[in-house]
Order: sequence, then C-alpha cells, then structure tokens
Amino acid sequence: MSFKEIWKCISRKSDFKKEINAIVKKLPSNEEVAKEVLTSFENHHTKVKFDADIKNSYYVFLNDTIYISDNRKDQNEYSRITLIVHEVIHSLQNKFLQWINFLASNIEILLFLVCCICAIIGKSFQILYFSYIGVFILTILARAILELHAVIKSIFDTEKYLTHKLKKEDLKKVMKGVKTNIIVLLPVFLISLFFWKFVRFAIVFYMYI
Repeated sequence: MSFKEIWKCISRKSDFKKEINAIVKKLPSNEEVAKEVLTSFENHHTKVKFDADIKNSYYVFLNDTIYISDNRKDQNEYSRITLIVHEVIHSLQNKFLQWINFLASNIEILLFLVCCICAIIGKSFQILYFSYIGVFILTILARAILELHAVIKSIFDTEKYLTHKLKKEDLKKVMKGVKTNIIVLLPVFLISLFFWKFVRFAIVFYMYI
C-alpha cells in the first residue's frame, strides 16, 4: 500500500475518510453495538458503562466492566466499532493472564520505587535489581500478549459483525480503513503502552551499572 493510499484512509480531510465515516454513522449507537457484540460472544456477565467524558474506551477486569465513550463526535468515527470489539475481546481473555498482568505491573512500580530509595540511601542489592528485571520482562510479555491478541482478533470480529450490517461494497471500504488505521497506529499504540515502563527500566539500569 502506497503512502498516498494510507493518507487517504487516515486523513480527516480526505474524501475516503469522510465516506467511510458517513457509512459507520448510520450504524447503531455505541451502546447498541456493545450489547450486540457481547451477545454474539455469548458474554452475559460483562457490564458496560457509557460516558461522554471518557476519552478512551477501556476494560477493567477487576469489576468486569467496559467503559466506552458516548461522545457524539466518537459516534461518527469509523474506528469506533473496532474499539468496542477490542474491549469486548479483553473481557473474554484468560483471567489468569490478566491477573499476572495486573500484579506484575503493580509490583514493577513498587520495585522501581524501592530501587530508587536504595539508590538514594546508597544501598545496592543485586537480588533486588535482578528481581526488577524479571518482573519487568513478565509485565511486558503479559501486556503484549493481551493487547496484540485483542488487536489482531478485533480486525476479524469487526468484519464479522459488519457483514450483517453493511452492503458488500461498503463493508470492503470500511474494513480497508480499519486495517490501514491499525497498521499505521499499532507502533504508536505500543510505544505509548510501554513508554513509561521502559523509562523506569532505563533509570534502574543506570543506577545499577
């Protein structure tokens, strides 16, 4: 795919972007889409909350709840269907892996603070350093598995959902935009996801070399 085609899919001002947004605008509201997708997965336990003040949709596994933006502007974006499907997939992922991700992420932050305190008071514990590295690797792997699985599966499940909602020609256009958007934004998404973790790792590494 050429840069021109990519720009056509992601540029807010492009006619193609306006066209596929107009197609998606005719689809049900975020609330209806979420309920339909959950039903299609036979997920009757996950709760969904809608709020116009929510900037990014997300899933919290501790209370098994998906939080979705109900902003009118978001209702017109073609990517909204994929975002909802993405969060529904998170609600169905392995809970053991989600617990590992949750615990490892919090332990990583705690160990980082302990490492900083030890560095300030002039203490150096090799076992603490290696423990931090181990937990850091674990949290990166767990989060990466969860997110990449949700990203990849959301493409196929979005197409599956839209197959019953759109004409074949409109479906092809929307999915072209969806796939291009994911390809372009995935690196940015991953960087934003792990940026501060790597910053903390760099600080700990610098303190103990």
